[in-house]
Amino acid sequence: MGMAAGGVARSRAISFHAGAGDYAVGLQQQLQQRFIQEQQLRQQQQQQQHQQLNQQAAAAAAAGMQQGGGMSAIGGVDAGPSSAATGGPSTPLPPQGHALPPSLQGVLPSTLSILSGSHPLSESVLLPHIGLYFQRLHPIMPVFSRSWIFSKLDRGEQFSDVDFGSMLLAMSALALIQPQEAKERASAEMRVAKARALLEESVRLRNAVLFGQTPTLEATMTSFYVFACLFGLGEDNPAWFRLHEAVALGLLLKLHKPEAYADLQRDEQERRLRAYWLLVITERAYSLQRGHSLGFRGHPEKTTRTLRRQFGLEELEDFPHLQLKLFDAVDEDFVDCWNGRCGAVLLASGGAVGPAGAGAGAGAGAGAVGGGAACVRMDRGRALKLWATFQQSEREINDEVLAAEVAASSKKGRGNAGAGLAPLTSVVDQGAGAATATATPTARSRASMSRSEDERQAEFERHKIQLADHRITAQWLLNRLWNLCLTHGHVDLSPSSLHPTTSTSTSAPSSSSSSNSNATPAPFRLDAALRIARKTLAICHELAQAAMEAHGIGLMEKLYDVAMTLVLICRDYPALAKRIGLVDLNLRRGREGGGSSSN
Repeated sequence: MGMAAGGVARSRAISFHAGAGDYAVGLQQQLQQRFIQEQQLRQQQQQQQHQQLNQQAAAAAAAGMQQGGGMSAIGGVDAGPSSAATGGPSTPLPPQGHALPPSLQGVLPSTLSILSGSHPLSESVLLPHIGLYFQRLHPIMPVFSRSWIFSKLDRGEQFSDVDFGSMLLAMSALALIQPQEAKERASAEMRVAKARALLEESVRLRNAVLFGQTPTLEATMTSFYVFACLFGLGEDNPAWFRLHEAVALGLLLKLHKPEAYADLQRDEQERRLRAYWLLVITERAYSLQRGHSLGFRGHPEKTTRTLRRQFGLEELEDFPHLQLKLFDAVDEDFVDCWNGRCGAVLLASGGAVGPAGAGAGAGAGAGAVGGGAACVRMDRGRALKLWATFQQSEREINDEVLAAEVAASSKKGRGNAGAGLAPLTSVVDQGAGAATATATPTARSRASMSRSEDERQAEFERHKIQLADHRITAQWLLNRLWNLCLTHGHVDLSPSSLHPTTSTSTSAPSSSSSSNSNATPAPFRLDAALRIARKTLAICHELAQAAMEAHGIGLMEKLYDVAMTLVLICRDYPALAKRIGLVDLNLRRGREGGGSSSN
């Protein structure tokens, strides 16, 4: 069904871009001719500018010799040459330290070669890639609307606005890298080469000494798109640098400060709020994946709620609020504990199951890891509270899934409209789900009066893509929290903590899942990791492949983390792993003859 949905999406994309494609073909020769003329004009302007600078420098030197101080005269260079000096149309120089507009900058020969002589900012290059971005990536990065981007493209602002032009190049590069369909894998090498060329042009356009002095949302998102490209290419250090750059620009814009939104138009307020959400979630997820610290601290869900209420931004239909609620709990204390920067005293004896670089090890003694742990940030009470928060978010996500299924099936009166989302009766909290399912069809029936069938289908596809990330991320964060409990000495590794009646359950663990009031709470049980993995696998079977592929390598790394936790449990605690049925699943042959554990 994922392939069928992909075929429908491709058909819509072909229809949408048919006019743009014909227009681009018709303009190809004109664009090349205009490019040659621009290059010639640019060379003439540069020669004129050099001559004027030399004349001004000579005049300033003469004035300095006469007056005893020439620096004040030299300061006039920043304003650029005047029309009177050249006797014709002037092209002012930018303020010192800033970049020239794109129309006055050359293009790297290597880029021209890859683009077959086309200018990287020409419509023939940008239109197909930007269209592909909105088709595949906009549901997970809903910052700029299609109409806003294409209206600025129609006005040719990419040739005069450095930040906008460089952002379009970065967006185009990202569309080439993530995600790729199966039929595109044969051309992956060519696509990557083209993406790298566009990235080089994007970064080169805004290369200036004073970059960041007057930050814009476009510059912030350019850094974010460059990060996403580098992350997809496996360039971890450059990717972190660009994400850090995007967060720094966001902090300079005060995206987290309500007062910074007061004088903005509503559309710009909404775009900045969306960018803030995207930066916060990405930074927190990447900090857990790569061991970095946070720039946006505190609780973004509260900040976002305040901004929406204060400026009337309540109706953001494509805004993934549940994702923001999930990561609201992943604050600086959570990240510092994960990265080993907390006050825990961990006993490192043997292998570790937990965050890389945290210095955690499998402890001996009282049946727990790190019996001497003394971290006040992640004590048992905080761990239980976080577990409950993640599980509550998981239930809300499941309610969203059920509501989407009901809405999709009621749209045409048959069940095949919800392809890619299998029934969730076995994993959804039916009480809360029923209430959501009852309210949602009414809301959607009102919306159907003003929306076409294609718009409703596009909304449903977007919703599926967002929910795929929400559901996997909820399990991933439960897995990360369980690892923190292990490295902080909260997990009970004694055989008595394992109860056969609950160890094989496929539902998500909770603190009240056992009928025994003295049972070990879920996050402190060894078999919790197995149950999380089983739930994650069940979710993957229910999701459409296209909905998962839309998130690229980031989602794959989360699945890898969940699976690797089980592998490390088998390595460090083989006896307990066998007791909870983990070894018997598919690792028995590989573990026969292995060493025993005192645990």
